[in-house]
Amino acid sequence: MASFLYAIVMTWRDDRLRFDPKDFNNANFICLPMSELWVPTFQIANAVETKRVNDGNVEDDVEVRSDGTVTIADIYYSKTICGTRTNRFPFDIQFCDVDIENLNINQTLMRF
Repeated sequence: MASFLYAIVMTWRDDRLRFDPKDFNNANFICLPMSELWVPTFQIANAVETKRVNDGNVEDDVEVRSDGTVTIADIYYSKTICGTRTNRFPFDIQFCDVDIENLNINQTLMRF
């Protein structure tokens, strides 16, 4: 088992969120509450435990650019199950990774 502290940055485009910067004091981006937008869901497939590190500590804002590009960044902590090669013990090798998956959307539409 291994523990990871990592950031996930997701970016996608939603043309319905495009805006004219002139309407926002020439700002090229605005920040909106995450609760007001569609945000892709995912899970860590090989995790025993996963939690958002900043959950409840900071505002859940999403950056929306004038061209409709949406960016969200979060920090997570996970404990994952690792693969091992015990046939070379005591010089065995452990493989530890974070497998991100989405079970709700076709993988051709969303890639991690």
